[in-house]
Amino acid sequence: MVIAGMSSEKARRDEAERLMAWGFDAWEGREIVPAGAKIGTIEVGKGTRPTLEAEAAIPVRMTVPKGYAGGYRATLRSRSPLAAPVARGTRVAELVVTPEGLPPQTTPLLAAHDVAAGGWLDRARIGFYRLTGL
Repeated sequence: MVIAGMSSEKARRDEAERLMAWGFDAWEGREIVPAGAKIGTIEVGKGTRPTLEAEAAIPVRMTVPKGYAGGYRATLRSRSPLAAPVARGTRVAELVVTPEGLPPQTTPLLAAHDVAAGGWLDRARIGFYRLTGL
């Protein structure tokens, strides 16, 4: 921590200690989703599968004031469709959690499985699926 504008080293140290204590005493982290949980589905283009699941690499948490009783909004943000191939564990999206009245907090999401590049037959099958849902 860097503290500026204080008259002495002791004053800087005391102010740093006061700020750190406030941070730990006034705020708490709340887990919303555990690590490894599937968060959503993302379309994949030119692959052997039309979609892949995005999973949380780490627990999704939000930092809020202690005793916070407000709600939050969670949004999956990704470029879609992703271009195949996509390897398991590749960062494919992010989950943006916005507690009411607080700034957004972002957690990366990873591909839960591989999607190999597909040939023309795969693309035709997936195109048919997207058109008909069959």
